[in-house]
Amino acid sequence: MFPDFDHINLYNWLFPKIQNFCSDISKIKSLSQNFKKDDYIFYFGDSVIERISKFDKDQRTIDQLLEAKQKNSYKIACLSHSAYHMGIYYPLISVLVKNKYIPKYLIVPINMRSFSPQWFFEPSWQFDYEIKLINKFLDNPNSRVFRYFPKKMRGSYNKYLNINIDYPLVPFKKIKEFVEWEHKFPIDNDEFNYRKKVIFIFHYLYKLNGSHIRLNQLINICDIVSNTDIKIILYVTPINFRAGIKFVGCEFLNYFNDNLKIISNAMARFEYCENIKFIDLSTRFSPNLFFHDDLATEHLNENGRNMLVNILSEELPKL
Repeated sequence: MFPDFDHINLYNWLFPKIQNFCSDISKIKSLSQNFKKDDYIFYFGDSVIERISKFDKDQRTIDQLLEAKQKNSYKIACLSHSAYHMGIYYPLISVLVKNKYIPKYLIVPINMRSFSPQWFFEPSWQFDYEIKLINKFLDNPNSRVFRYFPKKMRGSYNKYLNINIDYPLVPFKKIKEFVEWEHKFPIDNDEFNYRKKVIFIFHYLYKLNGSHIRLNQLINICDIVSNTDIKIILYVTPINFRAGIKFVGCEFLNYFNDNLKIISNAMARFEYCENIKFIDLSTRFSPNLFFHDDLATEHLNENGRNMLVNILSEELPKL
């Protein structure tokens, strides 16, 4: 039987231990000691939640903007970190649903780039030791947890660079060929445009398999939440698709939509779950809502962050 922890005690127990061996693990922000059942929203996320453009006058992150939008109706608890993905959201949510005080709402972004070889295979973005500790806690919350020391895996990045990949529109066969262009400083406009094309392809035009482990973890999240009173919004993170079309051509959206269809088909099985809402925001944001018009990642400027917050605020009461 899982002990009757309240979430404050659970996080006080769990996350300091994660921080013991991973100093840059994100801290839970805005986690009030006064949270009670049904009066808070838990927001998981990656770097999109945290990043602020140097040109922004409003320096608030997405979770902070969302909390301000609630006008004291709900507090926001947020756990985000660069390169977080379904592989770590799943065990964290497995802990969350066992808390004495569960949130009323849960928000989880589905970043399409997190399924790509660029993100999925990156050695420093695996979070294996964090996941190992969380799973140990789930197996036995009363057990003593020893510190885990990540082993330095020599050559792991070289192995990453030499992974074979299959992408359209470019002749590249290994990850290192993409990475070389990512790190390249273009000497003229043609090189600039080709470099941007390569990066957009690398990030978004992989061929997503219906058996991808991250997709299975997304489905597992929906399965465990469907058996609780938590209401969850899962949204596809906005991408700078117009810039993708600009540098890659119309084929960009065709290939991207093939991947998106895999996600939509997986989520279709939860269409009639009243506490699960799936929203595709991937192509709803214009280039001027990102850090800059040609950006090949998902980071939003203050106008983009406010637009996302407005959409989420409109959707929450509909659940």
